[in-house]
Amino acid sequence: MKQINQPIQDETFKKMFDIGEKLYEQSSFLRSVKSNYLRFGSLSEKQIETFKRVAEELANPAKAETSDAAGEKEATKAGKKAKANKLSS
Repeated sequence: MKQINQPIQDETFKKMFDIGEKLYEQSSFLRSVKSNYLRFGSLSEKQIETFKRVAEELANPAKAETSDAAGEKEATKAGKKAKANKLSS
């Protein structure tokens, strides 16, 4: 934790990484992304998107479970629709 407590100058990243120490303690992924930013000075768009998503899911687990269930339901619908289309052709 000591190495990820270094100050961040860029205001955008400073705000993004201001998620509370408890979330960093819970997730090695979040620690790794912040460590990589401090080491290299930048992140890819994919890293930024995923960091924000994971931080949100950890901060609001009930909301994440609801969205996961909705995603599974949509995937099941899509699978059934594809199977029906295949059978009808």
